[in-house]
Amino acid sequence: MKKILILFVTIISLFLITGCDTNKEKDKTYTNKYECSRKESFTTNQVYYITKIENLNEIDNGKTAVEVEFTRSYDFDTKGDTLLAYYDITTYNYLVDYDMNALKTYFEKTCKTIDKDTYKSCNVSLNDKVITVISQVDLDSKTSKEYLSTVSLDTIKQNYNESPYTCK
Repeated sequence: MKKILILFVTIISLFLITGCDTNKEKDKTYTNKYECSRKESFTTNQVYYITKIENLNEIDNGKTAVEVEFTRSYDFDTKGDTLLAYYDITTYNYLVDYDMNALKTYFEKTCKTIDKDTYKSCNVSLNDKVITVISQVDLDSKTSKEYLSTVSLDTIKQNYNESPYTCK
C-alpha cells in the first residue's frame, strides 16, 4: 500500500511540476522576443545639463560620465504575428562617481511624468553604478491600437534595417 501511495504522489508531483501539456505552440504566454539597441556616451557636462546633478570628483569634469544603452524589446507570439508586449529600456552605466541615489531619484521623478496614455508602467532600479529604467507600453491604449495593432515581427525587422540600432 505504501508503494502505491508513493507512486501516486510521485506521478501527481510530476504533473504539477511539468504540467499536462508542455507544447509551447499552445501556450499563449510563450513569447518570441526581438530586441534592438543603440549606445551613446555623455560627458559630465551633459549629465549636469540634463539632471542638474554634479559628479563627486572635480578632476572628472568634462570626461565621459555615462554610457547609455537604449533598448526596445518586443515580445511576439510564436508566429510573430501578434505583439504581446513592448518595453523601452534605458540603461545608464556611470563611469565616474555620482551620488547614485540622487540620480535614481531624478529618474523616478522622470518616470512619474511619462505619457500615461502610452505607457502603463515605468520602473527604476539601481545596481552599483548602473541605473535601469524600464517603461512598458500600454498596448490597449488608443495610440498603441492605432500604431501597433498591425505590427508583426517582420515589420519590426524591416523598420530597423537602416537604423542606428543593432537587433537580435
